[in-house]
Amino acid sequence: MPMRTFRYESLLPVNTEVAYAWHTRDGAFERLTPPWARVEVTERTGTIENGKVTLRCSLGPFRFVWQAEHYDGVPGKEFRDRMRSGPFSKWEHTHRFIPAGTDLCRMEDVVDYELLRPLPWLGALADAVVVRSELARLFAYRHRVLGHDLWRHRDLSAKPLRFLVTGASGLVGSTLCTFLSAGGHIVFRAVRGTPRSQNEVRWDPASGRVELPAGTAIDVLVHLAGENVGEQRWTAARKIAIRNSRVDATAKLAEQIARWRVKPRVFIAASAIGFYGDRGATWVDEESPRGKGFLASLCEEWEGATRPAEQHGVRTVRLRIGVVLSPRGGALQKMWWPFWLGLGGPTGNGRQYVSWIAPDDLAAAILHCAVNDELSGPVNAVAPEPVTNAEFARALARTLRRPAILPIPATVVRRAFGEMGEELLLASTRVRPQRLLDSGFQFRFGTIHEALAHVLGATT
Repeated sequence: MPMRTFRYESLLPVNTEVAYAWHTRDGAFERLTPPWARVEVTERTGTIENGKVTLRCSLGPFRFVWQAEHYDGVPGKEFRDRMRSGPFSKWEHTHRFIPAGTDLCRMEDVVDYELLRPLPWLGALADAVVVRSELARLFAYRHRVLGHDLWRHRDLSAKPLRFLVTGASGLVGSTLCTFLSAGGHIVFRAVRGTPRSQNEVRWDPASGRVELPAGTAIDVLVHLAGENVGEQRWTAARKIAIRNSRVDATAKLAEQIARWRVKPRVFIAASAIGFYGDRGATWVDEESPRGKGFLASLCEEWEGATRPAEQHGVRTVRLRIGVVLSPRGGALQKMWWPFWLGLGGPTGNGRQYVSWIAPDDLAAAILHCAVNDELSGPVNAVAPEPVTNAEFARALARTLRRPAILPIPATVVRRAFGEMGEELLLASTRVRPQRLLDSGFQFRFGTIHEALAHVLGATT
């Protein structure tokens, strides 16, 4: 089979040294892994100039192990990797950084590869139809993420901060931790079991106790942990479990913060736009009153549980998060397969508003809240352009190049999910991120089409 070459390049808003350094840090590889692929690092040694890595990969129904080595890296200029075992006969990848002006550089990815050896015509067809299109999809995503992160950290990361994150293994937490680490911040992940690495610390939600290394001071505590409200039908027992995991655990953590001798500068605690309840087509912002229903009541208690930290002088941000769009979890993960099969459509009458946010913008918004001293109290973490459920269904179908003609009647939602379906799927909440906008935050993925195309790797 002949060797083939694939190239992709983009302009980055930093110089070559900064762009190169980003790739050397923890979290960089994970940031560059697209959310539609499952990749786990099982072994890593050395550096990007001279090291080895083993990956366990899943792409659709295909699973394989990829072993690669880094070699002949030139710090600040380029690094290389070649496949030792995996799905190609040969694979050599050069990452090159080329100066392009003051605080600008061009990132160039060059991949020389050779397919496995089926019939010659089959290899050519596979390359044209599958391999090159998937490479284009992959590298377009990687360059968007790299450009986004370098831009954000250029503006927001003047100096490294120490973060402690609860819920670090969840959808939002995992994105946040890798975003911060690759940007040069120090991140401790709070875990409930025995810590397995030096960046993990033990946290007991029942008491709020966090076992930080001796002499370690935290600048920012981000509290994201809690039971998934959309995981199963809301029985009385389930509601109690949700409340305990969010209200009680937050209260205990806030009480611990109040007792710390050296307190964090900022306490950012997750809440949700469920605070506003079902408001139809009416716009709501941070000044709007609490709505009705279980979620609204829960969010009010949840936010109130942060007060012990606030009363002891810790700037406290209550982040009201909307629907986070990622195929790795949440609502979009549940919707992906039906829509991909052409079985999707609006829910109920489709007129209810969906206030959403892309994961990368959410991670950046958390960092923005951490470094902006004027932000405290409730902050809506949603994109500035909410859409109706019918508009969302059409946008998702268009991104996947499928129809959206099979609606789910409201009666089916109520019978299947009860109160949970009423509040999560049929309620309408049209939220404006007023405080983020007023503080100068810029959304990278501000429309539903931009966000879905990014997280799903849609190509034109």
